[in-house]
Amino acid sequence: MIKAAGYSLLEILISLCILSGGLLGFAQAQLLALRSNQIAAMQSIAQIRLMALADVLQTCANAKCSESNLTDQIKNWNMINASVLPQGQGEITQQGNNQVIKLHWQTAATDRFNANTQARLIIPLSHASFKKP
Repeated sequence: MIKAAGYSLLEILISLCILSGGLLGFAQAQLLALRSNQIAAMQSIAQIRLMALADVLQTCANAKCSESNLTDQIKNWNMINASVLPQGQGEITQQGNNQVIKLHWQTAATDRFNANTQARLIIPLSHASFKKP
């Protein structure tokens, strides 16, 4: 009797299942990397927007801007926040001797990664003193 050489159909099916599982794992890792990159980009944008408002506050403190001018600057800042971050909204509060600028935004409702959707910047009052509008 002649013995057949080669692979059986069962061996090929098993190897295809193992290969497809590996490819699915690779695809999931790629998606996770893309999502993490998107979260990091939003954090970077938020930090840039916080620094932009800090510069405005410093300029207004040095130039003694009117309260209405400062209010307009903050409204403009928030309009830009809403355009560059999903539902981006900022606020300024005072905690002790510090001004705290907070910026919040929304992530997708299906976000399973529990991304940090807030950034804040603390400015000592000695650096930028202003009245909250």
